[in-house]
Amino acid sequence: MAPPFFSITRTNEELSVVGQYREAMPEGYKELAGWRAFKIAGPMEFNLTGVLSGFVEPLKRAEIGIFAVSTWNTDYILVNKNDKNAAVEALKKDGWIFAKED
Repeated sequence: MAPPFFSITRTNEELSVVGQYREAMPEGYKELAGWRAFKIAGPMEFNLTGVLSGFVEPLKRAEIGIFAVSTWNTDYILVNKNDKNAAVEALKKDGWIFAKED
């Protein structure tokens, strides 16, 4: 079984922790629960351009808000759980193929 999605990003202004386990979160964190993640198949060549913008464009047209997290290998797009079905429909209509659906 693959480990759960978990990302930590720190800047001089904030610490963002995105993950599936509340037990791993520090005390006093602000929870924004109810997101569903889409993983773009990777790894991708680093000089490949337009993948992320191409993925979010149909979501923009469908007026679905996103939260993007990128790693060296690929991108993850999170949408509110209430928007998941509409997001899948918009992406499929745009020609995106899903390897696995939850």
